[in-house]
Amino acid sequence: MYKRVLAVMAVTLLVTLYFNIYMKDADHGDPWRGVDLNKKLTIEELGWLEEREWMAIGFSDELIPFIMEEDGRITGLLTSYMERILEPLGIGIRYVQVEKEQVDSMLSDGTLDGYLVIPSSNLTEGHAYSAPLIPVKGKLFLRNLPDSPGREELIGKRILRFSSEGLSLEGVSLDQYNEIQEAGSMEEARELLEKGSYDGIAGSEAAVWSLLQRTGKEKEYKGYPGYIYERNVVVETFKGTPPSGILHGAAYYVDRNRVLPEIQLDWQGFSYDLNESSPFGNVAILMFIMIAGMLFIFYLFYYSNKSLYDELAERMELLRLSRNELQATFDGVDYLMAEVSRDGEVVNVNRAFANFLGIRRKEAVARELAVLMGLDEPGSIQVRAAIGESFQREEVRQIEVHSGRRILEFRLFPIKDTRERVLKLLVMVVDVTTQRSAERQMIQDNKMIAIGQLAAGVAHELRNPLGIIRNYCFLLKNQPEENPALGEKAREAIEKSVERAGNIIENLLNFSRSGKNETSAIDLKNEIEGIISFYGKSLSNRNVVIQLECPEGLVLDVFTESLEMVLMNLINNAADSMPGGGEILVKTTEEGDQVTIEVRDQGSGIPEEIKGEIFNPFFTTKEKHEGSGLGLFLVYNEVMKMNGRIQLSSEIGKGTSFHITIPRSGGMILEGKDENTDSG
Repeated sequence: MYKRVLAVMAVTLLVTLYFNIYMKDADHGDPWRGVDLNKKLTIEELGWLEEREWMAIGFSDELIPFIMEEDGRITGLLTSYMERILEPLGIGIRYVQVEKEQVDSMLSDGTLDGYLVIPSSNLTEGHAYSAPLIPVKGKLFLRNLPDSPGREELIGKRILRFSSEGLSLEGVSLDQYNEIQEAGSMEEARELLEKGSYDGIAGSEAAVWSLLQRTGKEKEYKGYPGYIYERNVVVETFKGTPPSGILHGAAYYVDRNRVLPEIQLDWQGFSYDLNESSPFGNVAILMFIMIAGMLFIFYLFYYSNKSLYDELAERMELLRLSRNELQATFDGVDYLMAEVSRDGEVVNVNRAFANFLGIRRKEAVARELAVLMGLDEPGSIQVRAAIGESFQREEVRQIEVHSGRRILEFRLFPIKDTRERVLKLLVMVVDVTTQRSAERQMIQDNKMIAIGQLAAGVAHELRNPLGIIRNYCFLLKNQPEENPALGEKAREAIEKSVERAGNIIENLLNFSRSGKNETSAIDLKNEIEGIISFYGKSLSNRNVVIQLECPEGLVLDVFTESLEMVLMNLINNAADSMPGGGEILVKTTEEGDQVTIEVRDQGSGIPEEIKGEIFNPFFTTKEKHEGSGLGLFLVYNEVMKMNGRIQLSSEIGKGTSFHITIPRSGGMILEGKDENTDSG
């Protein structure tokens, strides 16, 4: 069957190529369509051309303004057309204006080689008429014609006409119902029009209009809608003579559809086709194309119908198989998976999801996901918002929802159709309650380790105010009663020392306390200063100085515990990278609704080959028992928890800089690691 289809397509292609080549030959820039006119002439006609330098062409004034005398020479659209069609033959033209009655004798005796005429239905016997040259339309002009004329305007008029042939318009015979005055020439018509009064003038539209302009009556007459005839100017010759064959061949082989618009554009300023419309045209070609196309379509339909049905059945079977395989994969995944519509309603769930909820799969369909999961009001709002944003932005999203004692991680993946429009979402739900609990415990353990490392420094900080209190207590005990100024000074010093010791203990308790998974508003400078105070004595003993550049009054709404953990680990790592001492710069900058915190050291730097691994858990470059490899891993996770990003830049021998960028108002939105980490 396919061979037959291919055969039909090949034949159709050949036919198409043939017509394409034919039309190209017929429509290229050569007005003769590739025809050598000299080869189309007889030996007698060629001999006649060699003997003559020009040929005489006659015309009458009824062809004005297509051909007329102007400034002592004959010019017009028809002269340009005749010169163009005779150009390949290299012969000139001499035009002669003659009366109609003289044409027959002048053609017979050879005075004229041809005569330009608008032929009537009564053709002269023994004469030959060429292919059409230019179209001419007959028009009736009436005096004082209303804007919407009726057929009554065509009756009872006195009409001057150029043609001797009977005229009719809208089924009304102008000869029968009107008084007709015939003019043999344009000059005679002008004289009659100037001497008498006529209700109408009929003839060639261009000639009548030219007559009205010459007599100054163009405003008195208006053309009646429609035409009284549509004809063509041709060359009339004496049959059987060499000029007859030459003129007829030139008129026949020239591409009139190409030449005429060019000449019209030169003479009239427009180039639309003036050819007389034909009810036949290229009907034969059109019918052939239509019939061939219909037969080809029916052939394909008939012979391919059964094949298409078999192919459709095969593809439907493959589609069912593919759907079953996809459903098996869908059900085989341990993650809770559901397909969700734009309204947040469940379209389908996998077996793990149904088992988790303790319901049958069909009971989950058409129910809202948040309600089906039993989320509280804040959790439901969060899930609805994430679904709406995923449809709107057409991107993957990942959120954590706290509902009661559970922490659920939702991952939303858009499912698109062939037009890249989001039809629904694939939602994967993971219960990360245990994982988050372990992470919080890891953070708490890390805090305890840090407190242990800072114990000596904290003890030293407490010893100072306690020593001041003890000294002033001794002075108060032994001071003379007559020295009240000393007593007042001692009381002030003791109060300040107690307050200082209380602040140290409060900071220590706040840091060691397990934080809540909530955001709170903090003064960033005060928070950083409080963290630095923990390291004051420890860093001083290691000859490390911390410089803080942070504006006053910069308030953030973040996870305080996360920010503390990030800064403590980065400061501690910066100090460890400078065993011989140095300076740590902590600098904050504002960028719109985001804040960037930079921690820069003067250490040895991080080698290029390990930059991509430093945020991995248990990766460390420290000696055994000196580090757990969890510090930067915790930093990365806490930055992600604050919906931020971390950037690293390091140069061997000059130091390392970490840039932490977080929003002023934080939230728990987890993103992919590659999108939020940049090593440079």
